[in-house]
Amino acid sequence: MANEILEKYQQFFHVGGQDVMQTLDTLTPPEFDDLPIGAVLLNDKAKIIKYNRTEGELTNRDHRQVLGAGFFLELAVCGMSEQFQGRFKAALKAMSYDQIFPFVFFNGMPETPMMVRITKPRMKMAAPHVWVLVRRIMPPVPTH
Repeated sequence: MANEILEKYQQFFHVGGQDVMQTLDTLTPPEFDDLPIGAVLLNDKAKIIKYNRTEGELTNRDHRQVLGAGFFLELAVCGMSEQFQGRFKAALKAMSYDQIFPFVFFNGMPETPMMVRITKPRMKMAAPHVWVLVRRIMPPVPTH
């Protein structure tokens, strides 16, 4: 039963029938922006290195304006918790890391339940980086 649940969570982060992590590190900028999954690449100081258009649409932000911003200090203040920021820190320390968990975002936006995946890039990088992937669990509720 636990394996079935884990597999369903992992399927949540599949695009075109395969795990998004199989291609994420090699996508062109237009392909990266067109992912149906919000994707944010953070450096070891939690500064935003990459932020796709889908993530911008999910959070009502211009994806070009947030590069270099502090993810937990400026954008996802609601994620300053052991559940979220703690996983980011654990991912930085681990050689390999891949965690999926539900989280309700609420900073600068209506409460939005999403599935979050924190994982390490698959390609070698000079310094530790972490991918934060998000996908809405349910469609947004109309406000009118």
